[in-house]
Parts: sequence; C-alpha cells; structure tokens
Amino acid sequence: MSRTDNALLTLSKHLLTLYTRHLPNAILSRPSSLLLVTLGSLTFTYGFGMSLYSFYQDLHYLYLEHKISRSIDQLERLEAKSYAASKRYEALEQVVQRGDRMIEEIEKWEVARKELENMLAFKQMPMACATTDDEDPRFEDYDAAVRRRETRRKMRELVRLDEHLNEEMRWWSTRDRAEAEKN
Repeated sequence: MSRTDNALLTLSKHLLTLYTRHLPNAILSRPSSLLLVTLGSLTFTYGFGMSLYSFYQDLHYLYLEHKISRSIDQLERLEAKSYAASKRYEALEQVVQRGDRMIEEIEKWEVARKELENMLAFKQMPMACATTDDEDPRFEDYDAAVRRRETRRKMRELVRLDEHLNEEMRWWSTRDRAEAEKN
C-alpha cells in the first residue's frame, strides 16, 4: 500500500465518523434542522408516492393497451367472419337465381313435353280424325307430313332439353360435393 492509499483510508474513516456520528447529532439538536428533516422526509414520501402512482398508471395503461389490442383482434376476426358470411350469402343468391332459372327451364321443358305427348297422342288417333273439315284427301297427306316433321323437331328439342337438364344436374351435384368438402 502506498502513502496516498493510507491517507485516503485515514481521511475516509474520519469522514465516515463525521457523517455517521456527528452530523446527525448536529442536525437533530436544532429545531430548524428538524424542520428541514421533516420537509425532506415529506418530500421523499411525496416522491415515493408519486413513483408508486406512476407505476400504477403504467400498469393501468398496459392493461388498457392489452384490452384494446384484444378488442382489435376480436374486431378483425368479426370482420373476417362477416366477409365470409357475405361471400356465402352472395353464393347463396347465385344458387337461388340459378335455381329460379332452372325452374323456368323445367317449366318450359314440361310444356314442350306435354305438347310432344299431345302430338304423339294425336298421331296415334285414327286417320279419320286427322282429315280436314271439307274432307279433302289432299290435305290428309300434307297434315301427316307436317305432323311427322313437327314430331321429329319436337323430339329433337326434347332430347336436347333433357340432355341440358342432365348436364345442369351433374354441375349442381359436383358443386354441392365441392362445397360439402370445403366445409
């Protein structure tokens, strides 16, 4: 140890003695010093109280921030569900419109089928019923040819409509299966 170290140790011992023994006795022996100590302790207490209040405010703000972030997450999830529901509603509207169009087409096909059935029933009637009012035999062959042509045309149209209906039904069944797999 050097001399400076010894001097510092000696000086620090005396300073420590001064601060721990003599200074408190000097401060507490005077009434004005007690006032200063009281003001100091009140200042310390106020500062400590403000620190605790600041800590409480920080915790409160953290709690509020957590609640706000949770509310934002819930709002985002709700918006996602709303968007999905609107998409499902639009798809359902399209299905309903397509169904309405199919019903209209089916009604047209039923009318065409009834006409064809009536035509076929008329063709199977005796030829005497097919004669014209003035019973001119020339119109009998003409009526038979027209009926054959119309019957062939109606049958082709009915076959085409039936194929179209089958195609629509296949499309709807594949769409329903795809939606069922997706859900």
